[in-house]
Amino acid sequence: MKTPTTLTEAVDYLDAHTCGVDKAEFLSKSDAHYHFSTGMDLRNRWQLWEPSSPLAKWFASQGIFHADDSSACIFKAFRAKLQGKPFDLVQEAEFYKAYWESSKEM
Repeated sequence: MKTPTTLTEAVDYLDAHTCGVDKAEFLSKSDAHYHFSTGMDLRNRWQLWEPSSPLAKWFASQGIFHADDSSACIFKAFRAKLQGKPFDLVQEAEFYKAYWESSKEM
């Protein structure tokens, strides 16, 4: 398996490797449901914890630096694709930036 190097490639991989029944289940559950299962698998397999990995570098270039945030973006973008809706990566990056800035104040 070629490791995705962009969000589009990651979403396309999930779309190609997820059967219809699993796609329906994915739509019926929250992204948090998958955080410690599929999310952990993606973070490890696609080396999202490794800043020098191609996909982690791509996310960093978009302003997303944490592996958990990257996998959440992948899930949100995949969900949007399945629903035929647009995914706003800029808005997601702003959300995470604000989150991490506010966590510094605590």
